[in-house]
Amino acid sequence: MSAVNYLPEATQSSRQRVLQAAFELFVNQGRLDVLRALDQSSGLRIRVNCFFPVNYEFQQFGIWFGDYRPHQEFSPMLRVGGVKVFADSAWTNKMYMTEPHVDQPGYRGEVYWAPDELTRLYRTLHDDGWSLATHTCGDAAHDMVLDAYQAALAGADNAQHRHRIDHLMAVRDDQVQRMVDLGILASFQLTWFTSGTTPDVEGTLGKERLPWVGRWRDLLAAGVPAVASTDYPWVDLAERDNTSGYPMKALSIATTRSVGISSAKRMRRGSPSTTQPTPTGMGKGRRSSPRRWATRESRS
Repeated sequence: MSAVNYLPEATQSSRQRVLQAAFELFVNQGRLDVLRALDQSSGLRIRVNCFFPVNYEFQQFGIWFGDYRPHQEFSPMLRVGGVKVFADSAWTNKMYMTEPHVDQPGYRGEVYWAPDELTRLYRTLHDDGWSLATHTCGDAAHDMVLDAYQAALAGADNAQHRHRIDHLMAVRDDQVQRMVDLGILASFQLTWFTSGTTPDVEGTLGKERLPWVGRWRDLLAAGVPAVASTDYPWVDLAERDNTSGYPMKALSIATTRSVGISSAKRMRRGSPSTTQPTPTGMGKGRRSSPRRWATRESRS
Protein backbone atom coordinates (compact mmCIF):
# COMPACT_ATOMS: atom_id res chain seq x y z
CA MET A 1 0.00 0.00 0.00
CA SER A 2 1.41 3.39 -0.94
CA ALA A 3 2.11 6.10 1.58
CA VAL A 4 -0.59 8.27 0.00
CA ASN A 5 -3.26 5.64 0.64
CA TYR A 6 -1.81 4.25 3.85
CA LEU A 7 -1.62 7.29 6.11
CA PRO A 8 -5.06 8.88 5.69
CA GLU A 9 -6.70 5.49 6.13
CA ALA A 10 -4.57 4.66 9.16
CA THR A 11 -5.28 7.92 10.94
CA GLN A 12 -9.01 7.77 10.12
CA SER A 13 -9.19 4.14 11.26
CA SER A 14 -7.33 4.98 14.48
CA ARG A 15 -9.78 7.80 15.17
CA GLN A 16 -12.69 5.40 14.80
CA ARG A 17 -11.03 3.20 17.41
CA VAL A 18 -11.05 6.13 19.88
CA LEU A 19 -7.26 6.50 19.79
CA GLN A 20 -5.96 9.98 20.44
CA ALA A 21 -2.26 9.56 19.58
CA ALA A 22 0.02 7.12 17.80
CA PHE A 23 3.70 6.29 17.52
CA GLU A 24 4.37 5.56 13.85
CA LEU A 25 7.59 3.54 13.75
CA PHE A 26 8.33 3.73 10.01
CA VAL A 27 8.07 7.26 8.63
CA ASN A 28 10.24 7.74 5.58
CA GLN A 29 10.37 11.02 3.67
CA GLY A 30 7.35 10.13 1.53
CA ARG A 31 5.19 9.30 4.54
CA LEU A 32 6.39 12.39 6.37
CA ASP A 33 5.38 14.53 3.39
CA VAL A 34 1.91 12.97 3.45
CA LEU A 35 1.59 13.49 7.20
CA ARG A 36 2.63 17.12 6.92
CA ALA A 37 0.18 17.71 4.09
CA LEU A 38 -2.60 16.12 6.11
CA ASP A 39 -1.63 18.22 9.11
CA GLN A 40 -1.63 21.45 7.12
CA SER A 41 -5.06 20.66 5.65
CA SER A 42 -6.51 19.74 9.07
CA GLY A 43 -6.83 16.13 7.90
CA LEU A 44 -4.61 14.62 10.58
CA ARG A 45 -7.14 13.33 13.08
CA ILE A 46 -4.80 11.95 15.77
CA ARG A 47 -1.49 13.13 17.23
CA VAL A 48 1.39 11.33 15.51
CA ASN A 49 4.94 10.78 16.78
CA CYS A 50 7.21 9.93 13.85
CA PHE A 51 10.18 7.56 13.99
CA PHE A 52 12.61 7.69 11.06
CA PRO A 53 14.00 4.30 9.87
CA VAL A 54 17.70 3.85 9.16
CA ASN A 55 17.14 0.38 7.68
CA TYR A 56 14.51 -2.19 6.87
CA GLU A 57 15.95 -5.68 7.06
CA PHE A 58 19.04 -5.57 4.80
CA GLN A 59 18.06 -2.29 3.11
CA GLN A 60 20.21 0.53 4.49
CA PHE A 61 18.82 4.08 4.32
CA GLY A 62 21.52 5.85 6.30
CA ILE A 63 20.97 8.97 8.40
CA TRP A 64 18.77 10.65 5.78
CA PHE A 65 16.93 12.83 8.31
CA GLY A 66 19.71 15.32 9.02
CA ASP A 67 17.44 18.27 8.22
CA TYR A 68 15.20 17.38 11.17
CA ARG A 69 15.82 17.71 14.90
CA PRO A 70 15.13 15.26 17.72
CA HIS A 71 11.67 15.95 19.21
CA GLN A 72 10.96 18.57 16.53
CA GLU A 73 7.32 19.69 16.55
CA PHE A 74 5.71 20.52 13.23
CA SER A 75 2.43 21.30 14.98
CA PRO A 76 0.49 20.18 18.09
CA MET A 77 -0.62 17.15 16.02
CA LEU A 78 2.70 16.09 14.49
CA ARG A 79 6.15 15.69 16.00
CA VAL A 80 9.39 13.75 15.60
CA GLY A 81 9.60 10.86 18.06
CA GLY A 82 12.96 9.31 17.23
CA VAL A 83 14.78 6.78 15.06
CA LYS A 84 13.84 3.18 14.22
CA VAL A 85 16.42 0.41 13.74
CA PHE A 86 15.76 -3.19 12.65
CA ALA A 87 18.21 -5.58 14.32
CA ASP A 88 16.91 -8.99 13.22
CA SER A 89 13.92 -10.72 11.66
CA ALA A 90 10.49 -10.72 13.30
CA TRP A 91 9.67 -14.17 11.94
CA THR A 92 10.15 -16.79 14.62
CA ASN A 93 11.92 -19.13 12.21
CA LYS A 94 14.34 -16.35 11.22
CA MET A 95 15.00 -14.43 14.45
CA TYR A 96 18.67 -14.23 15.46
CA MET A 97 19.52 -16.71 18.23
CA THR A 98 22.71 -17.50 20.16
CA GLU A 99 22.29 -21.21 19.48
CA PRO A 100 20.91 -22.66 16.22
CA HIS A 101 17.23 -23.25 15.58
CA VAL A 102 16.36 -26.85 16.37
CA ASP A 103 14.51 -27.36 13.08
CA GLN A 104 17.35 -25.86 10.99
CA PRO A 105 20.69 -27.30 12.15
CA GLY A 106 23.48 -24.71 12.06
CA TYR A 107 21.06 -21.84 11.29
CA ARG A 108 20.93 -19.00 13.84
CA GLY A 109 18.63 -16.59 12.01
CA GLU A 110 18.92 -13.29 10.17
CA VAL A 111 20.79 -10.31 11.60
CA TYR A 112 21.04 -6.99 9.79
CA TRP A 113 24.07 -5.38 11.48
CA ALA A 114 27.58 -6.24 12.53
CA PRO A 115 27.98 -5.48 16.27
CA ASP A 116 30.67 -2.81 15.84
CA GLU A 117 28.67 -1.17 13.04
CA LEU A 118 25.55 -0.97 15.21
CA THR A 119 27.53 0.41 18.16
CA ARG A 120 29.00 3.21 16.03
CA LEU A 121 25.54 4.09 14.72
CA TYR A 122 24.04 4.21 18.22
CA ARG A 123 26.83 6.36 19.59
CA THR A 124 26.37 8.85 16.76
CA LEU A 125 22.59 9.04 17.08
CA HIS A 126 22.67 9.11 20.89
CA ASP A 127 25.22 11.92 20.93
CA ASP A 128 23.03 13.86 18.50
CA GLY A 129 20.11 13.58 20.93
CA TRP A 130 17.97 10.98 19.17
CA SER A 131 15.70 8.50 20.94
CA LEU A 132 16.22 5.00 19.51
CA ALA A 133 13.63 2.25 19.04
CA THR A 134 15.08 -1.09 18.00
CA HIS A 135 13.12 -3.94 16.45
CA THR A 136 14.70 -6.90 18.28
CA CYS A 137 13.46 -10.49 18.51
CA GLY A 138 16.03 -13.25 19.11
CA ASP A 139 18.28 -13.54 22.17
CA ALA A 140 21.49 -12.99 20.16
CA ALA A 141 19.99 -9.81 18.72
CA HIS A 142 19.20 -8.65 22.26
CA ASP A 143 22.84 -9.15 23.27
CA MET A 144 24.00 -7.04 20.34
CA VAL A 145 21.44 -4.27 20.91
CA LEU A 146 22.01 -4.07 24.67
CA ASP A 147 25.78 -3.88 24.09
CA ALA A 148 25.24 -1.00 21.67
CA TYR A 149 22.90 0.83 24.06
CA GLN A 150 25.36 0.38 26.92
CA ALA A 151 28.20 1.80 24.82
CA ALA A 152 26.08 4.76 23.75
CA LEU A 153 24.89 5.57 27.28
CA ALA A 154 28.45 5.27 28.63
CA GLY A 155 27.30 5.09 32.23
CA ALA A 156 24.55 7.71 31.97
CA ASP A 157 20.94 6.84 32.66
CA ASN A 158 18.34 6.48 29.93
CA ALA A 159 15.76 8.89 31.36
CA GLN A 160 16.36 11.65 28.82
CA HIS A 161 16.75 9.59 25.64
CA ARG A 162 14.27 6.80 26.50
CA HIS A 163 15.92 4.24 24.20
CA ARG A 164 13.74 1.18 23.83
CA ILE A 165 13.49 -2.34 22.46
CA ASP A 166 10.45 -3.37 20.43
CA HIS A 167 9.02 -6.92 20.33
CA LEU A 168 11.40 -8.77 22.76
CA MET A 169 10.28 -12.13 21.46
CA ALA A 170 12.99 -14.29 23.07
CA VAL A 171 14.75 -12.81 26.12
CA ARG A 172 16.98 -14.58 28.66
CA ASP A 173 17.03 -13.89 32.41
CA ASP A 174 20.35 -12.02 32.23
CA GLN A 175 19.00 -9.80 29.48
CA VAL A 176 15.95 -8.87 31.55
CA GLN A 177 18.34 -7.77 34.30
CA ARG A 178 20.49 -5.80 31.85
CA MET A 179 17.41 -3.88 30.72
CA VAL A 180 16.69 -3.02 34.35
CA ASP A 181 20.28 -1.91 34.94
CA LEU A 182 20.43 0.24 31.80
CA GLY A 183 16.89 1.60 32.11
CA ILE A 184 15.99 0.43 28.57
CA LEU A 185 12.26 0.57 27.84
CA ALA A 186 10.37 -2.52 26.65
CA SER A 187 7.66 -2.20 24.00
CA PHE A 188 5.74 -5.44 23.59
CA GLN A 189 2.68 -6.37 21.54
CA LEU A 190 -0.39 -7.50 23.46
CA THR A 191 -2.00 -9.28 20.50
CA TRP A 192 0.97 -11.34 19.36
CA PHE A 193 0.96 -14.32 21.75
CA THR A 194 -1.86 -16.85 21.89
CA SER A 195 -2.24 -20.50 22.84
CA GLY A 196 -2.42 -21.65 19.23
CA THR A 197 1.09 -20.47 18.35
CA THR A 198 3.05 -22.45 20.96
CA PRO A 199 3.65 -25.62 18.87
CA ASP A 200 5.21 -23.71 15.96
CA VAL A 201 7.62 -21.81 18.18
CA GLU A 202 8.53 -24.89 20.18
CA GLY A 203 9.32 -26.57 16.89
CA THR A 204 11.81 -23.80 16.11
CA LEU A 205 13.33 -23.12 19.53
CA GLY A 206 12.75 -26.35 21.43
CA LYS A 207 11.23 -26.78 24.89
CA GLU A 208 14.32 -25.50 26.72
CA ARG A 209 14.10 -22.02 25.17
CA LEU A 210 10.32 -21.70 25.16
CA PRO A 211 10.36 -19.99 28.62
CA TRP A 212 12.31 -17.10 27.05
CA VAL A 213 9.41 -16.10 24.82
CA GLY A 214 6.78 -13.43 25.49
CA ARG A 215 7.92 -12.53 29.02
CA TRP A 216 5.70 -9.54 29.62
CA ARG A 217 4.94 -10.38 33.25
CA ASP A 218 8.62 -11.04 33.97
CA LEU A 219 9.68 -7.71 32.48
CA LEU A 220 7.16 -5.84 34.59
CA ALA A 221 7.96 -7.80 37.75
CA ALA A 222 11.68 -7.15 37.28
CA GLY A 223 11.07 -3.40 37.03
CA VAL A 224 11.71 -2.85 33.33
CA PRO A 225 9.90 0.34 32.22
CA ALA A 226 7.40 -0.86 29.66
CA VAL A 227 4.76 0.18 27.16
CA ALA A 228 2.19 -2.13 25.61
CA SER A 229 1.22 -1.87 21.96
CA THR A 230 -0.36 -3.86 19.14
CA ASP A 231 1.85 -3.18 16.09
CA TYR A 232 -1.28 -1.65 14.56
CA PRO A 233 -1.96 -0.89 11.73
CA TRP A 234 0.44 -3.42 10.19
CA VAL A 235 -1.93 -6.41 10.33
CA ASP A 236 -5.15 -4.47 9.83
CA LEU A 237 -4.04 -2.72 6.66
CA ALA A 238 -2.13 -5.67 5.23
CA GLU A 239 -4.86 -8.28 5.73
CA ARG A 240 -8.05 -6.38 6.55
CA ASP A 241 -8.16 -7.92 10.00
CA ASN A 242 -9.90 -5.80 12.63
CA THR A 243 -8.39 -7.34 15.75
CA SER A 244 -5.33 -5.34 16.68
CA GLY A 245 -6.49 -1.74 16.45
CA TYR A 246 -9.08 -1.77 19.21
CA PRO A 247 -7.69 -1.21 22.73
CA MET A 248 -10.25 -3.38 24.54
CA LYS A 249 -9.79 -6.24 22.07
CA ALA A 250 -6.03 -6.05 22.59
CA LEU A 251 -6.46 -6.19 26.36
CA SER A 252 -8.82 -9.14 26.01
CA ILE A 253 -6.34 -11.08 23.88
CA ALA A 254 -3.50 -10.27 26.27
CA THR A 255 -5.54 -11.53 29.22
CA THR A 256 -7.11 -14.65 27.71
CA ARG A 257 -4.47 -15.56 25.09
CA SER A 258 -7.39 -16.21 22.78
CA VAL A 259 -8.40 -14.61 19.49
CA GLY A 260 -11.51 -14.52 17.35
CA ILE A 261 -12.27 -16.74 14.38
CA SER A 262 -10.78 -14.41 11.77
CA SER A 263 -7.49 -14.17 13.63
CA ALA A 264 -7.37 -17.93 14.18
CA LYS A 265 -7.63 -18.40 10.43
CA ARG A 266 -4.89 -15.84 9.91
CA MET A 267 -2.64 -17.77 12.34
CA ARG A 268 -2.85 -20.86 10.19
CA ARG A 269 -1.77 -18.77 7.19
CA GLY A 270 1.41 -17.85 9.04
CA SER A 271 1.10 -14.11 9.63
CA PRO A 272 4.31 -12.67 11.12
CA SER A 273 2.35 -11.28 14.05
CA THR A 274 0.99 -14.69 15.04
CA THR A 275 3.95 -17.01 14.73
CA GLN A 276 4.93 -16.67 18.37
CA PRO A 277 3.96 -18.84 21.34
CA THR A 278 2.00 -18.35 24.49
CA PRO A 279 3.93 -16.17 26.96
CA THR A 280 6.17 -17.86 29.46
CA GLY A 281 7.69 -16.64 32.69
CA MET A 282 10.74 -17.04 34.89
CA GLY A 283 8.96 -16.47 38.21
CA LYS A 284 7.60 -19.36 40.20
CA GLY A 285 4.78 -19.60 42.71
CA ARG A 286 2.87 -16.57 41.43
CA ARG A 287 -0.81 -16.97 40.93
CA SER A 288 -1.76 -17.48 37.26
CA SER A 289 1.87 -17.17 36.22
CA PRO A 290 2.67 -17.11 32.48
CA ARG A 291 4.65 -20.35 32.88
CA ARG A 292 1.52 -22.18 34.01
CA TRP A 293 -0.50 -20.64 31.15
CA ALA A 294 2.01 -21.94 28.63
CA THR A 295 2.12 -25.41 30.16
CA ARG A 296 -1.64 -25.79 30.29
CA GLU A 297 -2.25 -24.38 26.81
CA SER A 298 0.52 -26.32 25.09
CA ARG A 299 -1.14 -29.54 26.24
CA SER A 300 -4.52 -28.66 24.78
